[in-house]
Parts: sequence; structure tokens; C-alpha cells
Amino acid sequence: MTADLSFFDYQRKIVAGYDSNNGEDVHHFSELNETDFYRLSFQHRMTFELEYQLLEKLLKTNDLPAHLKPRVEYYLECCAHFLLRDAQIAENTAESIKYQDTINTFAQRRVIPAVVTIPATETEFRQSLNQFYQDFNGFLATRFHVSKVITLLSYINLYRLLTLFSRLSLKSFWTLAQDNKWLDVNNHLFGQPINRSILDNTAGVFNFLSVSVFALRLTAHLSMIAKHATSQRAGEKDIDWRQRAFQEFYVRMANIMNDIVWVIINLLTNYASIWGISDPLSNLLLCCTLVYDSISLGVLWYVKEKEWHAEKVLLSNYRNSNSAFNSQDDGLTDLKLQLISDMQLEMRVKFAFSILAGLSIMTSYLLVLALASTAVATLGFSMCVVGFGMYASADDFATWMRAEFGALKIDGEKQQAKIAFLTTWAKSTLTPLFMVGLVTISWELALLAMVFVAVRPYIPKFGGSPSQTPVLENEAQTAAAFAP
Repeated sequence: MTADLSFFDYQRKIVAGYDSNNGEDVHHFSELNETDFYRLSFQHRMTFELEYQLLEKLLKTNDLPAHLKPRVEYYLECCAHFLLRDAQIAENTAESIKYQDTINTFAQRRVIPAVVTIPATETEFRQSLNQFYQDFNGFLATRFHVSKVITLLSYINLYRLLTLFSRLSLKSFWTLAQDNKWLDVNNHLFGQPINRSILDNTAGVFNFLSVSVFALRLTAHLSMIAKHATSQRAGEKDIDWRQRAFQEFYVRMANIMNDIVWVIINLLTNYASIWGISDPLSNLLLCCTLVYDSISLGVLWYVKEKEWHAEKVLLSNYRNSNSAFNSQDDGLTDLKLQLISDMQLEMRVKFAFSILAGLSIMTSYLLVLALASTAVATLGFSMCVVGFGMYASADDFATWMRAEFGALKIDGEKQQAKIAFLTTWAKSTLTPLFMVGLVTISWELALLAMVFVAVRPYIPKFGGSPSQTPVLENEAQTAAAFAP
């Protein structure tokens, strides 16, 4: 079955509000010129992206009846065609490759109706080389995609905070150890010298990163707004530049506001002596900004709730008002509504978990400020590390909770999500503490440990049995596989 796009586009246009009440003719998007297509995608790109996400997830669920699977695959391919054309207009190479791969998969399946996967032996060493090659190519491509640069800067900022508070925790711990005579007069622990001064030497680096990372991310967002506002590409240039700029700003507004606030606050608090700001005022500004972070997460949660609710209302209204189609739908829309409810649950858990992380960080920091105690400081800063680890693992925790309590189930997803959450949380909290602790003992040893952590995913597991990698054979090999 090929994706001629007509029925899918007719359905989605009605859902998106493109009915014939105003006299418009409904044409599927393959017939639209560049300008008309971009106007459609400009207004409803998020709807199509959500549709693609839902259909892709629906194919993996155990609750999808076998007779509905071809229809879902058909809609998914249609959606991929739409988003591919949109990505090509936007010159988004990464997204184009993603959707083209989906289309190629279905096209290949039509060429080879009965696919046989013949196990091919692949050594662990070869697997490691392939993984390194893929990751290295992904790293090289990062500089060509602003969206990837923004994601990379976000990770850098997260691990900056994890390392910063790990450093503060260790500083307080070594002071506590000295006060309790755990260290001798020469700053030795079990005979091993402790270099506590090295923790202070990195303060300038963290202060610089606290401003530069947010400033770079803000610049990246603003550059994308400017790029789309001044674009001369076919279709996009025919829409008023102010409308294009506002659309891009709306999509990025939460991140832009967050970056502006933190650039200003970090400039004021980390370089307080330059501005003549006292320590109490600096701490007050920082605490107020942490409160702002939690409030902004709550506002974003409310906005996302409205978006999910609007999608459910559109689908429900379409199902209830179109009895002719509803008789042929065979419960597919009901499954999509169930999946939307599950995704809504995942979104709620993610925001609640992130807000809880922010509140725990703020509470721990306030305790450190209120109680002048090295023991409280050690515990408080360590709890901040735990809180930032919660931020890092919020997506995995939300996926785990959806897999646990959602209506639609996917084989193995719950266990995989649970392991992913625990692994991410442990790595985010324990690794920075361990690395900073090693730095105080031996920077050479810490450097070796960092290299080991970086290359660990690419170290082959020698001695194990060769892995069996499924290989999709061509038509002749498939026929040969069935031969006696």
C-alpha cells in the first residue's frame, strides 16, 4: 500500500480546522506549491509532529489490533512525507534524514513483502568501532545544527552545576574532616595527601561558564529567530517576517527568558565585587531566581496541559461529529486518545519531578545559608547534587511512570525505563562527586578516570560470544532462504 496522502491529509485538515465551511477546497499537500505548503506547515507543524510521535508509539504498543497495524503504518508514512518536505524547506538535515529513513523502511518493506532476517556474526570489537564511528560523526555534525548546539550547551550547563556543587560538597567535607581530626596536621587521609586548594583554583572557571554557557545558548536561540525572520527560502519568504519572528520566539520563549534571567543573575552574583553587591543581597537574588525557576516550570506545565487537552478535544470532536468515518475508524481514534492520556501522564510526572528537584535544591541551599555548620553545608550541597541529578533523569523517570501506570503497554518498556532512570540518576550524582574527590587526591588519577569514563562505552567485552546482528537481506537472498 503506497502513501498517496489524500485520505490522511483530508482527515488531518479537518482536525486542524481546515473544514469546508469557508468554501476552501481540501487538497492533499503533495499538490500544494511551496508557498501554500509552508503556510500549512507554519500553522500546524506541531500538530503533525505530535501525530508522528503518537503513531510511532502506537505501533509499539501491545494493545494495537493486528488488523489496524497496516493503517497506522500508512498514516505514519504519510506523516513522514509531510514532515520530510517541511524539513527540506527548512534545510534541517538531521530531521530530513530521520523522516527519509522512515519512508525508506516502508518502501523497502513493499519491495520485499516477506522479509527474512538472517543473523550475521559481528564481533564485539567491530560493534565498538561502529558505535564510535556513529558517535564521532554525530559530534562532527553538531556544529552544523543550531538545535544540537543548544542541546549540547544545556548538557554542559547541567554538568557544570553538578560539578560545581560536588566541589562545594567536597570543600565542606574536607573542612568537616579537619575539624573532626580525620585529617592529620599535614592534610593527609590514611597517609594520602589531600590537595584542598585545587578546589578553590577552579572557582574562576565555573564563574565564567555560568555566564558564557547561558549567553551562548541565548545567542543561538536569537540567531534562529533572525534566520527565519530574514529567510529568503521559497514558501517561508512569502509569510510576513514579523509573523515568522513571533512564531519562532513563541516556540523558544521559555528558554529565552530563562537564559536572560540566568545571564543577568550569574553576572551579578558571581562577580558581586565588581558591582558592589554584598553577600546577603547576592544570596537573596540567587534564591529569588530559584523560585522563579520553579514558577516558570509550573507555567510551562500549564501551557503543555492546554496543548494536550486541545489535541484531545479536536480528536474527540472529530470522532463524534463524523459518524461516517467513525464507523470505519474501528477504534483507532480511541486508541490514540488513550495514548494521548498516557503521554499527558508522562508530561505531568516530568514537570512534577523537575519542580520537586528545584524545590529540594532551593531548600538545601537555604539550609546551608541559614545554618553556619560544616556538617549542614556538606549535607546541603550534596542534596543539591541529588536535585540536579533528578533534573538529569526526569525524562527517564517520567517514561518509567507512564510505562508503569499508563493504559497502553509496550513489551519490556517498564524495565528498560526503570534501569535507564536509575543509571542516569546514579551517573549524574555519583560520577561528579567521585571525580572531584579524585582531583583532591591526584589530578593525574582523576584525568585517567575521566578518560576511562569517556571511552568505556567503546571498550569491547573480550571473551564473550559474538553478537548476532539481524541483517536485512535483499530479494534474491530472501528467496534463497526459503529454498529447500
